[in-house]
Parts: sequence; structure tokens; C-alpha cells
Amino acid sequence: MKKCKFVLLATLSVFFLLLWFSCNPFEQQQAKGPQVEDLFDETERLIISSSMILVNGSTWDGGGETIKAVIGDGAHVEFPVFKIINGSVRNITIDTPPFECIQLSGGNSTVQNVTLLNPNENAVSLAKDGTYLVSDLTANNCSGNLFRIMYPNTATFESIKCNSANTVIRQYAGTTWKTVVYLKKADLTGITNTIMQSESSETMLYYNSVSCNLPANKWWTGNFIVIPY
Repeated sequence: MKKCKFVLLATLSVFFLLLWFSCNPFEQQQAKGPQVEDLFDETERLIISSSMILVNGSTWDGGGETIKAVIGDGAHVEFPVFKIINGSVRNITIDTPPFECIQLSGGNSTVQNVTLLNPNENAVSLAKDGTYLVSDLTANNCSGNLFRIMYPNTATFESIKCNSANTVIRQYAGTTWKTVVYLKKADLTGITNTIMQSESSETMLYYNSVSCNLPANKWWTGNFIVIPY
């Protein structure tokens, strides 16, 4: 009788052990991924890596916080921190050495009260046709183009401060389609090439209240139409 009880007990023990391991609690815990508090460093900056924030038909308000974009080996990456489709991003500082900061990808999209720290070659890309407003933007230590226009669109850049860039506004090289740009209230220093460059004779730039470290004859490069207003 005792032997039967022992065999039954052993059988039940093995059964429950198999059931427990089949649930694999360690794997479930790992699958949860990082917790919200793990996404912030000691200075309360939001840390992101290998993913982007998609803003589609909504408003992303950073509330004055700083986003720090990082990648393991510090290499250049092609995706932006923010991709905006018919939406808006505002009140945020983006620290993004290897990343493109913002990609405007269609619709009626806005960027307001944003600071870019150490942005990549193309800090803000206008990647689809649309109507865009970028206002109250500050860019520090931009290593290339501040704004890159990749498709025909209407873009307004207002209250822009930039202390370092090669070119402030660059229409995609070699393209001849028409785009319309309004540049208002821009304080530009440390510009090494030109304010705007385009190979399109149909593109139009309207500007007022612009100051730049470059001599006036180097402000614009290309065949496009320049109209002060």
C-alpha cells in the first residue's frame, strides 16, 4: 500500500513539474520587455532605439521633455525619430546624433516649439507631398541640411534658429518639379554653403525677416524664383 502511495505521489509530482515548465514563467517574464521606467535615463530623458514614433492623424505633445535617440554601435540609421502623417509634434527636444529627427510624410502636418540637438545630415525631411508648417524650431550643431524637400509641397518655415548647417533648405538634388517655400523670421548663423538650394526653375521661395552669416550673394543657390515680401 505504501509503495502504491509513493508511486502515485511521484507521478503527481512529475505531472505538476511538467505542467509548470510548459507554462515557462521565465519566458513570459522576459517577453514583457522593458518597463516604462526603464526607458528613461538619470536625467529623465526618454530613450528610444531601433524604432520610430509614428504620429498619424494626431498630436504628440512632449511637454518640454527631451528624447535621446541611441543605437548600439552609434552608426548612422535611416529611419527618423518621428514620422508625421497629417498630424503634429510639439514641445519637445530631440537629441539624435545618428538619426534623422523628423519626417513629414503627408497631409497637413506641423512641427512647433521643437529643439534639435546634434541632428544628422537631414534633420527634417519633407518626404511626401503635403502642406507643412514648421515654427519655433531651434537646431544646434546640424551636420548637413536642416530641411530636405523630397517631394512637391507647400512648406512654411517660421521662427527658425540654426547655429550650424551646410544648407538650410535643400530641394532634392537634380529635381525640377515645383515646390513653394515660405521662410519667415529666421536667425541663421554658422551656415557654410547657402540658405536654400534648388535646381528647379519653377520652385518659388518667399522670405522676410531673415538674417544670415553668409553674404547676400550666397544666400540662394540655383535657378528658382526668390521673392521678398
